[in-house]
Amino acid sequence: MMEEQKLEVKILKDLSEEVPYDKREIPLYIRTRKIGDYVNMRSFPHWHDDIELMYIVDGQLKFNVNGRDILLHSNDCILLNIKQMHHSAAYKQQECTFTSILFHPRLFTGNQDEPAVQFPHLSVRRLLPVLRFLLRFRNCRCSSLPVRPQYHSVFPGGFW
Repeated sequence: MMEEQKLEVKILKDLSEEVPYDKREIPLYIRTRKIGDYVNMRSFPHWHDDIELMYIVDGQLKFNVNGRDILLHSNDCILLNIKQMHHSAAYKQQECTFTSILFHPRLFTGNQDEPAVQFPHLSVRRLLPVLRFLLRFRNCRCSSLPVRPQYHSVFPGGFW
């Protein structure tokens, strides 16, 4: 029997993650994964320049952001700002399925060197799955973080 290959995530010396965008010119990454895809059912502590939205499809996941532990359950979501040190692990070594959306802020805002209009491939067709995914959060269950009912938000100073 062949041993199952685990997911490899490229973490640089400064602990930043090199996000493997679907297309280099469009800084957007969307994946549904299982925590069991990772070595020892945990991710390595890392950060990135992308905003990350994670939705727990099934199971429970231990999540740590800047030293703060959060237990996420099915239908919970968490929103991380850029450059936040974080990692996750299986809760009681049980499988968990989650969807992550990572996007660089320049996807929507652009800057002097790369204005948003330089993303001609960012069509409504490409954004529809993201919009459908985001609409699911209307019914996220309430959690223990006192930010806004039904959401975990890890934006310094609050996002809402």
